[in-house]
Amino acid sequence: MASLSNPCDPESKDFFPQLIISTSIEGGFCQMQVINTGDFYRFTDFTFYKSIPISVLPKLGEKTEVTIEPNLPDGLYIDPNTGALSGTPGSPLERKSYTVYRKKVAISQISIEIRDLVATQVYGQFGSFTCGVDTNNGSCAAGSTTANNLSGPRGITTDNSGGVFITTGNRVLYYPPGQTTATRVYGQHGLFTCDFANAPSDLSCSGGTASITATTLSGPRGIFFDASNQLFVTDSTNKRILVYQNDSTSPGRALGVPDFTTAGGGPTSASVLGTPIHISPDSTGGFYLADSLDSRVIYYPKDANLPSEVYGQPNFVSNGATQSATGLNSNYGVVTDSTGGIYIADTGSHRVVYYPKGASAAIRVYGQLTFTAFAPPGSPTTNTLNNPSAVALDQSENLFVADQIHHRVLVYPRTNLTAGMSASAVVGQFGNFNCGADNNNGSCGIGINPNAENLKSPVAVHFDKQGRMYIADSGNNRVLVY
Repeated sequence: MASLSNPCDPESKDFFPQLIISTSIEGGFCQMQVINTGDFYRFTDFTFYKSIPISVLPKLGEKTEVTIEPNLPDGLYIDPNTGALSGTPGSPLERKSYTVYRKKVAISQISIEIRDLVATQVYGQFGSFTCGVDTNNGSCAAGSTTANNLSGPRGITTDNSGGVFITTGNRVLYYPPGQTTATRVYGQHGLFTCDFANAPSDLSCSGGTASITATTLSGPRGIFFDASNQLFVTDSTNKRILVYQNDSTSPGRALGVPDFTTAGGGPTSASVLGTPIHISPDSTGGFYLADSLDSRVIYYPKDANLPSEVYGQPNFVSNGATQSATGLNSNYGVVTDSTGGIYIADTGSHRVVYYPKGASAAIRVYGQLTFTAFAPPGSPTTNTLNNPSAVALDQSENLFVADQIHHRVLVYPRTNLTAGMSASAVVGQFGNFNCGADNNNGSCGIGINPNAENLKSPVAVHFDKQGRMYIADSGNNRVLVY
């Protein structure tokens, strides 16, 4: 007969509850040491880039007696006392699988790939890294709109299966995994040959009467998927956010407007958007929106129609641009970190600021030496920014900043400093922190043609589930994958 008061008896009512508690804290249970298995880190597949330092922490806090097999690539190591993956990746390597052990028990499988900071795939230019024309006709000359070309791409996201979504012109294009020809279009009534703001419903694509509907777009910018697989798009010129479900090109919700046929705008408030730009989800199902015209970032809880928090302004009805630890100036980009804090590309003040979750003031500033400085830099350096337009975090939570006017992306390591941070890597300028040439020709000269290593007016950065980096190289009318 079971001893109902003995939690070590498998038939006791307390056995499984106590076992679950012991598993969650990896404690001792009935003279046994319980080891928690499953995903040890927040990611199972990692993409690291040559010369960019990494620091990946276990998702449940520090763990002791951690090992990994086989040996990690040169330059990388695992701390047996914390479980952290650290180091600086060396030569590029193909993806390889590793087993993480805790107290000699196999607890997790991960894979690691190391890539160089050179683009390996391009969207919008028929596979050519040396063409940057608007609406490429396939021969590197400007042509008509198709499923293969782009016009000033502004945002990128990826879905769980590896599909790619790009905001460009007045439409959103979807590309199946591994393909660079779009198979779905949002905002143009299903026409891949149209790129018309609020495209006429008669499908004329020109000469008709433009009108706002659920299936039109005008200047879409930011884009992301939430945990429920809903696609959010900032329809910037129409001053609204559209929410799409189940691969439908007709949205089920609209934020910032009373209906699908009314443009947004008006006096600043919680329900009115100025110019919605970039957008970033948090871990609770909510999201942050950079509302550039109103110089603010607002936060929407999960499934909410109205925001509950505002950053950069004292309240929801204020919209003045200021340069301080509490103010913003025509901000474009926003991204949330694993603690719920947010990095904001404060474009008009040539800086990036960091706010802890729920804080009313920023505690870190990048690109300026103080929270009240806002002048543009005289020349590019490791710690200056000129119209930063987007921010993103890689799997180590290194900060990537699209430094638009300097035609580069700067990489800042995770830090606790408040100001004076220097970038550890640069994308788009052949490793030269003091060059800001568009389409750098390799010698810090302005290039006629783009290539796989240079940029012209980058405006967005995105990392997919495997840690691969995408850059919207807007001035070259392409999206690069590294």
